[in-house]
Amino acid sequence: MIELAMQYYASGRFAAINGMLPVCGNLLHHAVEMFLKGALARRLDRAALYGLKHDLKKIWKRTKLEFPGTELSSFDASIFRLDLFERIRYPDNLVDEGGTIQIDIHRNAWVPSHEDKKTTPRMYNFVLEDIDELVKVIFGFASLNPLFFSGGMKRQAFAMINDSNRHPIFPS
Repeated sequence: MIELAMQYYASGRFAAINGMLPVCGNLLHHAVEMFLKGALARRLDRAALYGLKHDLKKIWKRTKLEFPGTELSSFDASIFRLDLFERIRYPDNLVDEGGTIQIDIHRNAWVPSHEDKKTTPRMYNFVLEDIDELVKVIFGFASLNPLFFSGGMKRQAFAMINDSNRHPIFPS
């Protein structure tokens, strides 16, 4: 599961850095989902993991229950924003309802304007740096070694995971 998450993560970072919207959000949603389920797999059986489905908020809530000594609340907003991308995994909702997609590589002072939620299309956004930090934290609290799960990844995949990453999981 973690090996698949690594592949989604490298692909999602590549897509985000290269402006591939909304695919980057879908790939990173899958990456975080698989990283979290991989961490939970040491504590939950397969049926319990399956019952979480693709609901990142539900997976996150369970993760916080299973790893109570870890301060994870600072990532709540990132999980919420990334979870929205599951809604546009297939384009029907985006086509029918419209939406704005904003991806930032690093944290900045950008703040979306306050608009009427009833008339404004949904905002899909995340900060890649927040996802990078979360991934590093997951490896920490789950006591996982990222090199072990890098499988047959080539040098370019390692480089993509470290590219513009202020929270790298691999040494440079």
